[in-house]
Amino acid sequence: MYIRQWRKFRRMKMETLAKRSGLSIGSISQIETGKQSYTRDSLEAIAKALDTRPGYLLEYDPFVFGKGALPPSQKKP
Repeated sequence: MYIRQWRKFRRMKMETLAKRSGLSIGSISQIETGKQSYTRDSLEAIAKALDTRPGYLLEYDPFVFGKGALPPSQKKP
């Protein structure tokens, strides 16, 4: 899972992600570290807040694959 990497790729603070996703900062932190499981709803909310697809959060580290490997809508602004 690459939620933290996507958040950093989007240059977003945890507080901002929590606010945009409707989840608490604690939940975001625990999901990022694997201490709390995500639900479908929470994964979709996080993906929407990060302007990406839920599957990308699970499969792709945006820093490893680089800008060229991501669809145009996923490239760093």
